[in-house]
Amino acid sequence: MSLITMHVYDITNTQYDAANAAISNLNRLTKDALGAGGIFHGAVEVNGEEWSYGFCERGSGVYCCRPRGNTGYTYRESVPLGVTALSPARVRSVLAVLQVQWPGDAYDLLARNCNHFCAQLAEQLGVAPPPPWVNRFATNADATVTALAQARDSTRQVVEDIGVAAKAATEWLLGGFQAAENDAEARGGRRRSAGEVAAGSSGGGEDAAADGEGANGSSRGEDTSENSTAEGGEGTAATTP
Repeated sequence: MSLITMHVYDITNTQYDAANAAISNLNRLTKDALGAGGIFHGAVEVNGEEWSYGFCERGSGVYCCRPRGNTGYTYRESVPLGVTALSPARVRSVLAVLQVQWPGDAYDLLARNCNHFCAQLAEQLGVAPPPPWVNRFATNADATVTALAQARDSTRQVVEDIGVAAKAATEWLLGGFQAAENDAEARGGRRRSAGEVAAGSSGGGEDAAADGEGANGSSRGEDTSENSTAEGGEGTAATTP
């Protein structure tokens, strides 16, 4: 049986004194005056050791220090979370697993920070979670970022859907125009074929007429020749004594 306590710090580890003072003043206003929360570092004390999580390029981001003694921040207050039923050996096993599950390069200021680690450690120890105000700013900011990302993705999907629909409509219109053009060409071809047939029939009639006229001319020529022959005969007969 061990008492579990969360220690809360003001984040004052920036390289600018003015920024550190501004964060402290903001936390006094938003937490103390308004009760809305602030910008805090959190850590959990169990069996005389304070455990927390932070960024590092390699290895686990889980580390421990003396309770209320993290020199990277300014201690603010402590919040009791309850009593764990786990033995010290079992607590060490839990921490060993968390050290593997929380690598330092997976740290995220809004979605996976020290207070998220404290919440999971408290759950593994079977005690109450940290109070909501400890991590409210990060939680709300992460929700806002997530909502904006979802809106961005939805907008992109709508634009892509519109593009697909426009492409399909364009292809449909072009297909309709092509079909109409093909149909017009087919009708023009049929009209040309009919015209050629009609022209052929007319040409045949003209040839027949020409043949008829030739025959008539030949007949008239024969009649003229016969008449000339007859007239010549008669002339010869007249001059014969």
